[in-house]
Amino acid sequence: MVEGDMQHSYQCEYGRIMLCPLESQDIEELKILRNKKRKYFLTQDEISADSQREWYERYLQKANDYMFKIVRKGYDSEFIGAIALYDIDNLSKSAEFGRLIIDKDKCKEKGLGTEAVRAISLLGFNELKLSKIHAEVLQDNMAAIISYKRAGYEIIDDSRKDVFLMERVNVKEA
Repeated sequence: MVEGDMQHSYQCEYGRIMLCPLESQDIEELKILRNKKRKYFLTQDEISADSQREWYERYLQKANDYMFKIVRKGYDSEFIGAIALYDIDNLSKSAEFGRLIIDKDKCKEKGLGTEAVRAISLLGFNELKLSKIHAEVLQDNMAAIISYKRAGYEIIDDSRKDVFLMERVNVKEA
């Protein structure tokens, strides 16, 4: 793919936000935000511009990884965060969501993370016809755990050191 190309064309609106495909012009803002909030990610190394560009190029080659930028409705060009649905397995009808990050400096409103999780879940269940979606979350990231629970996720495994596995099942499928 040519630099700047989208890997997918899915979009989803929920509440005050909209998920749009992540594009090359978004990756610098994502890198800056990710480096500010890296203590909340499983991989906490600082990201360089080169490594971010290399990650984006690898991402574009993956058929089972959909990365989204989060924008507020009415401010469609303003990047306020990101979220992804990845490891999409059409055979088992399952996927993982993650890479959720909201820029609290740009938007002080509460609940945008929960809305992003609800949006990515609806997209997965309604558009991709998934039966279940899971996420790994650091046990000390209480804001994420609360958001995920509000979006219908439950802790299904707490046996790993420092990480919870959370899951939501599509109620239409269950």
